[in-house]
Amino acid sequence: MRTAVSLTLLLVLAVPLAACESNPTLRYQPHEYAKLRDLEIITVAPERAYQVLANIEASGGRHTTVNTMINSMIDKAGNAGADALIPLEFGGPTKSAKGLEQFVYTENGRKMTKGRAIRWERGAQP
Repeated sequence: MRTAVSLTLLLVLAVPLAACESNPTLRYQPHEYAKLRDLEIITVAPERAYQVLANIEASGGRHTTVNTMINSMIDKAGNAGADALIPLEFGGPTKSAKGLEQFVYTENGRKMTKGRAIRWERGAQP
């Protein structure tokens, strides 16, 4: 009986930890994750020409971190063939946000992230 309880407890603790370890969106900071996905995260208005491929959003549950949501957007941008991810609005919804906070919005009391997947115009100077 004690063995069964011990095994059950071990499984209850091990499964969530294994899930975190296997999901890269939970392990990396957004700038690190973007590099792994061969994307840039840009938080200042780009000076070179670009094309918007898609507007991207991510949301999560009450305990989902902003970094995890941004990493989810990086995945979506990569799947869209983007070179970079930029905020929906520079300065964010408050116009005073800086850095990654420019991606964060609150709608109906719930945090979410929004951005744009972009591709650099070919021939545009970096």
